[in-house]
Amino acid sequence: MLNKKWALLALIVLVGSVLLTACEGETKEVEVTRVVKETVVEKETVVEKETVVEKETVVETVVETVVETVVVEPEGEPEPVTYNNYDTSDIPSLDPQIAEDVTSINYIENLFVCLAN
Repeated sequence: MLNKKWALLALIVLVGSVLLTACEGETKEVEVTRVVKETVVEKETVVEKETVVEKETVVETVVETVVETVVVEPEGEPEPVTYNNYDTSDIPSLDPQIAEDVTSINYIENLFVCLAN
């Protein structure tokens, strides 16, 4: 009887640990291609008809292309937005369709700002 209780307890702990492991957030691996370039400015001095002219040439060469695997962690839940305001007057309406006064419009704009973004 005692062995059955320990076996049941071990089974419950095993199932619980498997379920908690399954609840862990998913991570994604993303391949990122990075191109390493080298830019060189070459200066050349040329004498044309007794005039010295300097010419600059920009040469850009690809040194290497690197493919990296990056692990992206999932974003957590966004923090809730709290609106705190104090007003001594009554709020006539919080209905955006019928509000006409300044007090109601101020409250409506601040209440619905997160829904419209």
